[in-house]
Amino acid sequence: MTTMTNDDHDDHDDMKIGLFFGSFNPVHVGHLIIANFMATQTDLDKPGVRPYHGRR
Repeated sequence: MTTMTNDDHDDHDDMKIGLFFGSFNPVHVGHLIIANFMATQTDLDKPGVRPYHGRR
């Protein structure tokens, strides 16, 4: 039986997350090129696109 403690390695500690923020208004081919690059040409574990709508 294996018991995990807080000192044991957690895979999420080393996760590489990349976020691409913007208004994307309107979405154009430049946005898609950057998002595609993030998804296919980097070693990110979790690439993401987050629109900003100007709300606070």
